[in-house]
Amino acid sequence: MDKLKNYLLATVGVVLFGFVLSTTPLGQAAAELESRLSAKEVLVTNGAGQAVPVHVKNFPTSQVVSGAVDVRSMPPITGSVNVTNFPPSVGSGATGVTHMGVPARQHVMLLGQHVGSGNLAQLGLARIHGDGTIDEPTNTPPFVGAFGPPSGFSLVVTDFRWSMGGLSVLTQAGSLGINMPNGEGKTVYGSAETVIAGRASHEVHFTAGLVVNFPARLEVGSLPPSADVTILGYLVADPQ
Repeated sequence: MDKLKNYLLATVGVVLFGFVLSTTPLGQAAAELESRLSAKEVLVTNGAGQAVPVHVKNFPTSQVVSGAVDVRSMPPITGSVNVTNFPPSVGSGATGVTHMGVPARQHVMLLGQHVGSGNLAQLGLARIHGDGTIDEPTNTPPFVGAFGPPSGFSLVVTDFRWSMGGLSVLTQAGSLGINMPNGEGKTVYGSAETVIAGRASHEVHFTAGLVVNFPARLEVGSLPPSADVTILGYLVADPQ
């Protein structure tokens, strides 16, 4: 009888000790560690094909998943799965932006266009929109022919191309400049090409981008109005 009493008392003591330990910080830390160790890591791919690990705490034992899982074709899973750190949406399909990180409507394509006539004729820049509409170059000093970003945006130029024929000179130059409303300006890029068979052309890609902040304007220099000019870039919203 005494042995039975001692056994019962020992059992109750162990249960009480376990209960008290579970309510202490040490016990809670141990429980959290066990939960983390029992979690399974699953690689989830987004629209850009990037694999991002997520932790699934209560993965059903009847479901076997290995390697990368494409969320667009997720296999059926039985039971309740709790994903604790699912990554945010990434990619053009999820956020509505292009590879440049901006909406398509903020991409900019500028083409060279005559501005003025006679001795006052010069090369201006007209913006061509995706729907075919055209923003004609301004004819108002000091920004005749220049193009500038709208208020609240900056223009990032990525590509500059020019070509022309019918030349009788040995070399032909082409440049990009930034002008301010007070008339001050600065050439930020210059080029010169050898004329071969009466023709010259130039193309450059700005890896870091050439930035024009409002209210400054971008203009083409050294090229006559007859030159073919294409400038590509995009608009970025300025920080508020």
